[in-house]
Amino acid sequence: MPVRSFGALGAGVCILLCAPVVCAQAPREAAEAEPRGRISVRELSIPESARKNYARSREELIEKQQPECAIGHLRKAIDEFPDYYEAWYLLGVAHITLGQPEQAEAALRKSVSLSAERFPQPFIALATMFADRGRFAEAEPLAAQAVELDDSAWYAHYELARARLGLNRPDEALASARLVVREQPDYARGRLLLAMTHARRREFGEAQVHLDTYLRLEPEGPARARMLALRDEMARAAAAVQATIAASPPD
Repeated sequence: MPVRSFGALGAGVCILLCAPVVCAQAPREAAEAEPRGRISVRELSIPESARKNYARSREELIEKQQPECAIGHLRKAIDEFPDYYEAWYLLGVAHITLGQPEQAEAALRKSVSLSAERFPQPFIALATMFADRGRFAEAEPLAAQAVELDDSAWYAHYELARARLGLNRPDEALASARLVVREQPDYARGRLLLAMTHARRREFGEAQVHLDTYLRLEPEGPARARMLALRDEMARAAAAVQATIAASPPD
């Protein structure tokens, strides 16, 4: 799998920022305990100015792609409301975009702690960080925890499948990789992940189908030449498997 680097606002960071659960809300268990239409005590305790700084930080990160400015707003929000675990999470993402993994990890782990380990987003971000650096053994349990917290989050399944494939456990990666493609059929990296998972399982025909889709979705990708060569290799492997089956004597 291609490795994303720290620095530029890449696809992984965009997923983390645009995920629907990134908002000022209580963990799922607490939210479900509240009668419908009521606002939680925690939400009421967040100062309005902290909320505004949090909202501005999202604008700086997502629309303007200015993480330095976002960090300033997030620091103000956290100063006013130190338990603002959503703000700590975004602070971690901002540090990721600036290529500052140590600061990012510290902020994300603070978010995990303050949310009583019930907020999936920092788990996903930590899993992304570690997988990007080839630390799949550390990424896998974090992604698994995110899936446990929110099984509907396809981006958590993406990181779980990526980590398990990196650990050479394609059989365990397959269900999550399939879910990503089912939920986001036009997400090129998801197609590539599923293709690699099938290839590792020696299911070359399936792998070729998803690799073809990946190449269609990213026709000008930087790894296109390598992916075309890989597609040809998969086609030859699929043909060899079929020839072996055809040459096998009947039972």
